[in-house]
Amino acid sequence: MIDMNKLTSAICDMEDIKRNIPKKIKSLPKDNEGTEYTIGECIDDVLEYLKEIEETKKEQIKCT
Repeated sequence: MIDMNKLTSAICDMEDIKRNIPKKIKSLPKDNEGTEYTIGECIDDVLEYLKEIEETKKEQIKCT
């Protein structure tokens, strides 16, 4: 079961991280394996996924 308080806290934490990481770091590759995918893109993906979970959970609560 998903704890909505923890989920909301995780989203807020990721938003804080996104805001406070310098652009130079966000633009770095996420690994040293030749990927073009950046740290910033990873952060955006995590936030998007967490927000999708949050919306799904809210819909489930609303329907019950």
